[in-house]
Amino acid sequence: MVEAVRARQAQGFDHAAASAREMRGKALMDDVRGRLGEVEAEERRLLAARERAEAEANARAGRSLVAGAAISLLLLLAAFLAVWLEVRSRVRAEQALRAYATEVSDLYDRAPCGYHSLDEDGRVVRINETELGWLGRRREEVLGRPFLDFLTPAGREAFRTHFPRFREAGRVDGLELEMVRADGSTLVGLLSATAVRGEDGRFLRSRSVVVDICERRRAERALQAARDRAEAANRELEAFSYSVSHDLRAPLRAIDGFSQALLEDCAAGLSPAGHAHLHRVRAAAQRMAALIDDLLELSRISRAELRLSPVDLSTLAREVAGTLRESHPDRRVAVEVADGVAGRGDPRLLRVLLDNLLGNAWKFTRDRPEARIEFGAARENGTTAFFVRDNGAGFDMAYAGKLFGAFQRLHSAREFEGTGIGLATVARIVRRHGGRVWAEGAVGEGATFRFTLGEGAAGKEA
Repeated sequence: MVEAVRARQAQGFDHAAASAREMRGKALMDDVRGRLGEVEAEERRLLAARERAEAEANARAGRSLVAGAAISLLLLLAAFLAVWLEVRSRVRAEQALRAYATEVSDLYDRAPCGYHSLDEDGRVVRINETELGWLGRRREEVLGRPFLDFLTPAGREAFRTHFPRFREAGRVDGLELEMVRADGSTLVGLLSATAVRGEDGRFLRSRSVVVDICERRRAERALQAARDRAEAANRELEAFSYSVSHDLRAPLRAIDGFSQALLEDCAAGLSPAGHAHLHRVRAAAQRMAALIDDLLELSRISRAELRLSPVDLSTLAREVAGTLRESHPDRRVAVEVADGVAGRGDPRLLRVLLDNLLGNAWKFTRDRPEARIEFGAARENGTTAFFVRDNGAGFDMAYAGKLFGAFQRLHSAREFEGTGIGLATVARIVRRHGGRVWAEGAVGEGATFRFTLGEGAAGKEA
């Protein structure tokens, strides 16, 4: 356009029109339009690129925001969960602590022994329901009052002596104190205590345990009385034994002695029947004397003090068997004693026991041409049972319950001599050792006597 204006001004309108007819301006405009189109296209491309970049940036920002929000939410949830768990743990701990405190408090209050605490002045600062029940008092009656108010005069004297020592030493054990119940009766308590001290070592309070020993006191008094219903009985029994030993023996000795004198001095003037009668009188007197001896032995066994020690029963049985052989050299008896049989008991009483059992076996096998006696031991139901077995006369099991009673005999005196005291003595010895005795047998097939020695013989005797 500028060139056209200049051509018209310089060369005239026609020249300018001729230039316009050449379409150079159009070409230029077309070029401009083309360039503008390129610019516009580039602008659109750049705008699209910017929009894409902005969209991507917005998307990234959104994603970052969402991620940040999610992380924040997770952190918040984690923090909440941690706080919730901590609170829950604390609640549970507090509940457990309260339950434990309740249990401890209940244990303190309902314990089978009394508990109380005293301050440095000896005033009651704490006491459990058990001790309050013993005293028959309410808690408000006791708390804050001097412990001396609840003691007998003897108890106060003991408390005044021992409490200062306790505060210094910090411990007292097994102190007997007499306490006064609300109804005025006396409660005897066995007190043990430890001191609770502060960081500076100053006495703060006591932790005291009281055990009611009234029943023990009553039991001790009853036991002492029993020891006295027993010593008196023993004295009477000893007096009776002395009377039996001397007063009854003397007439028997006289009867036996004068009967023998008649047989020796007046034999010529006596008829055969008179001789027989005097012999029967002497035999009866001697049986009576033997019975007295057996009764006295049974009495001594009942009263004798047990002296327990390990006993070699095999050796003891062989000694008894040897004595029996010496007393009856004409008898041929096979005696088998097991080796290593031992027990715990009173050696003297166990010797008497074997004397009776082996003596009975010896006696009741005298009609056997091949007499046999055994002594040994075997485990039965977890306990050692000792036995004496023979192949002698035996007995009817229907009468086994009578064997160990005094004066009970399953054979007549004409068949086998004896007083009926021997097995009663055996039973008494076994019972004193905390064991039991029983027998098995059959008529004509021998008998077996078994006995045990209780492991707690000393305790049972006491």
